Amino acid sequence: MRKLLLSVSLMLALGLLFVSCKKDSASNNNSNVPAGKSAISCTYSGAASGTYSSDLSLSTCAKSSSLVNLASGSLTGLASVNQGMMILPLSISVGNHAQGTDGSADGITFSLTINNGSQSWVTGGSTATGFTVNVTRNDATGIEGTFSGQLGNDTDNSVVTITNGTFKGTF
Repeated sequence: MRKLLLSVSLMLALGLLFVSCKKDSASNNNSNVPAGKSAISCTYSGAASGTYSSDLSLSTCAKSSSLVNLASGSLTGLASVNQGMMILPLSISVGNHAQGTDGSADGITFSLTINNGSQSWVTGGSTATGFTVNVTRNDATGIEGTFSGQLGNDTDNSVVTITNGTFKGTF
């Protein structure tokens, strides 16, 4: 199931990158995220290390009757495309949600994928544990919060640790 979720997440994020054509001079400006856009940022270390900060021109925030999808990307030079994605239930409550032994958080599945070149990691992947999300706002106009913990790659069993993670999406 995780591999399917990872594949679907990657395809959605890549599709987003190819259809985004508007240039926005502002990069991850969490205080001013326009409607339909998202901002995701974090620091990661372990199997790879660096800082991920999404570009508003390569991001979307979409909600359905049951889910919120925050998809984002950043481009470094012409060769490195990085992506971050988080899928949350629309009705997620404000507060902390910790990853359980089944990879879910309080019965809620989070999917966040960071791509560093050709490698990616996801919540619940490999031996990753301890992923937490703190939702600080979820209302009619948007959602925001923080996240941290481990992400794993089932293919090579590598793990990265996420710190200083933030997300914001405006509906």
